[in-house]
Amino acid sequence: MPRILTPQQCQHHRDELRAARYSALADSEGFLVICYALESLGLALLGRKADLGKYEPNLKQVAMQSVVQSELAKSFPETFTQFDALFELVRTARNDAMHTGVYARHAAAAGIELCIGLEEALMNTKETPVTRKLVKDYMVKSPIVVEAWQPVAQARQLMLTHSFSFLPVHLNGWKLVSETAMARYMSEAQNSEPRLWLVVDDREKLCGVLSPFELM
Repeated sequence: MPRILTPQQCQHHRDELRAARYSALADSEGFLVICYALESLGLALLGRKADLGKYEPNLKQVAMQSVVQSELAKSFPETFTQFDALFELVRTARNDAMHTGVYARHAAAAGIELCIGLEEALMNTKETPVTRKLVKDYMVKSPIVVEAWQPVAQARQLMLTHSFSFLPVHLNGWKLVSETAMARYMSEAQNSEPRLWLVVDDREKLCGVLSPFELM
């Protein structure tokens, strides 16, 4: 049986998994940060240091408290991957020396999906349910911001790197630079209002989508 975590510990590890997931989204070849977050949670649950494989039973028991892993992965296997398959891919990649290219991106995708399930589970554990009534229970800590003195190109780079829709900046108080505003500025498309455009062919078949990111 895994050790019971306090609500504060659950939130701490949720934040670690979420930060790791964001990091892997920015750089899929750096997916090892997800492994470190999983090992940190595994250590807390097991109570002693071991390798990632030894943490699997406890991590799985926690993950099964997620709707995604306990129900959706079984009901919609074409959409959601079950815990065992996700964990095995991440564990194997963790022990492999090759952390580049398509292999790394595939491992990162599995790690991200694994994190999402564990994050949900940690905030809904039966033993220590987290009462989420405050902003601090939801917010992303240590947010990335663009400084007022930095060029617009820096804001664009940060948004593209981290797949951000908004970026905070302090200009006579805190403001948010949106992806749509950035796309307008970069392309001078002043009448561009939609956040997402659907591209269809002559037969009305959807053949692609276009977001402000593609215009930045």
